[in-house]
Amino acid sequence: MRKYLLRAWKVRVWKSYLVWEVNENTCGRTVDDETKEDAWDCLSRCFHATWWAWDHGSRPFFWRWPKDYQAKIQYGVPVWFKSEVKRWTCKQKRVPSSIVASLIRDKLNNIRTKGYVEKGEICSLMSYFNVPKGKDDIRMVYDGTKSGLNESLWAPWFPLPTVEGLIRSLDAGFSMADNDVGEMFHNFVLHKDLRRFCGLDVSPYFGKGNTRTWERWTRLAMGLRNSPYNAVQGMMIAKEVIVGERTDRKNIFRWETVCTNLPGTQTYEPCKSWVRKVRADGVTAADVFIYVDDVRTSAPTKDEAWEAAQRTSSTLGFLGLQDAARKRREPGQETGAWTGSVVWTSNDKIVVLTTQEKWDKTKSHLKWIRENMNNPQGMDSKKLQSIRGFLVYIARTYTSFVPYLKGIHATIDSWRPGRSGDGWKYKQSKQLVIYEVDTILSDAKFGMVQLNKDEPAYVFPVPRLASDIHCLSELTSMDFPPHRQVRMIKEGKVIYGFGDASKQGFGISVELSDKSVLWRSGKFTTIVQEQSSNFRELLNLVEYIEDIFTQGLLDNCELFMFTDNATAEAAYFK
Repeated sequence: MRKYLLRAWKVRVWKSYLVWEVNENTCGRTVDDETKEDAWDCLSRCFHATWWAWDHGSRPFFWRWPKDYQAKIQYGVPVWFKSEVKRWTCKQKRVPSSIVASLIRDKLNNIRTKGYVEKGEICSLMSYFNVPKGKDDIRMVYDGTKSGLNESLWAPWFPLPTVEGLIRSLDAGFSMADNDVGEMFHNFVLHKDLRRFCGLDVSPYFGKGNTRTWERWTRLAMGLRNSPYNAVQGMMIAKEVIVGERTDRKNIFRWETVCTNLPGTQTYEPCKSWVRKVRADGVTAADVFIYVDDVRTSAPTKDEAWEAAQRTSSTLGFLGLQDAARKRREPGQETGAWTGSVVWTSNDKIVVLTTQEKWDKTKSHLKWIRENMNNPQGMDSKKLQSIRGFLVYIARTYTSFVPYLKGIHATIDSWRPGRSGDGWKYKQSKQLVIYEVDTILSDAKFGMVQLNKDEPAYVFPVPRLASDIHCLSELTSMDFPPHRQVRMIKEGKVIYGFGDASKQGFGISVELSDKSVLWRSGKFTTIVQEQSSNFRELLNLVEYIEDIFTQGLLDNCELFMFTDNATAEAAYFK
């Protein structure tokens, strides 16, 4: 059956090109020889594909893509150069380890046999190196930075989906499934204007004697500045094809209208998302989210989640993109991580958490910071930057981490000119005065480093870092990653609170959902009285919210806190 269906698929791909070519010629758009060669390359890879894999690699079937994107998917997205590319032809060194060298050779042999690199004019090389992937494998990175190529290229900024977008499409009890795009970057063609600057010296692994073996990329490579933008752009166009026509009743991704569920309205339900796509039957629509090469589909039932995953897989194949079937995850309410976060919809809740491995890694990073804060040499700047990147990643799941990353940010940038002793930037006017006095700000701690140009190897903690790390340590004191509930259960329950503070005293009252009123007042300690009025007002409000929470009065409630001035609001979010 597989043999028959595979043959039928190949015939369909071939016929679809013949029909397209006839239509192009009929409309006066003559198909040139280059396009025919590109089409044959696509078809050849199709003909050599097996049921489970593209043994000879893949190339997008450009004639099946939307009309306005066919040129870009066929020839590659045009390149933007910021400056002239400098020639760089340093020889590639062979790694000393025979085991790693064998793995590198296999990776290089894979891209060579699949035609992802070719012979041709080469003006500059790219270096390459390996990074561990699991215990027994490696991932190849083809570095466009060392040669200076990335510095000469420009690529636009673009957003990627987050777990918040996925949550918006979910209701309690929904199922999720995962697809994975195989050889993500290598699916897409590299524009010919860039190929001569993307050479690879494979001599250490395939050269004979002193023979020089250079080849150049024809596909997007990991480590090239414009690769993520070009590949993600292609996947977003593919997503439009996957989602299809929303009014098609046979389409699993169909939807009828966009419904809003906004706080403050009489119909507001905290167990529903604020904005969602709804089908004709009133159920939240199935959806698909693509984070680079990780595809997550959601649907009301397990069978519909299977259907959404199958449509995603078949559409990728229809467009000539690889779907790694071996990485498919069975639909369920408690699936694995996506974009670094784990989302569960079981037990009539929607919760977000991280994996045990990442939770343990978070705790070990915080332990390193605590142990190195009092190091007389300072804290390793590169190590601290790496930790910050990971904690920012974790803060996508646990948003309460965000305020306590400020001390890490300020410590990392404390060496820069125009900063106070607390690590905060001076106002622009004060910065100008500093630069006029001394453009080379130095400090004995940094060994007379020219701070406005060179980043020091070690930095010293700002005063608030200790309290920030203490708070983060408290938030991560549990042995297992906590479940953050993102939707509440109670509906239509409102708690009103009013409070204020003076120099010496405070007062606050809260009306609960049963119309009962809680009230308290008192006098601040001497230490608090010496603080600003904004601090006292916010302290009064926050402490009482914490108090009624510990009494269980806010269980399963969604809380909105309003302040009477912008300073208190800024302090709360910082």
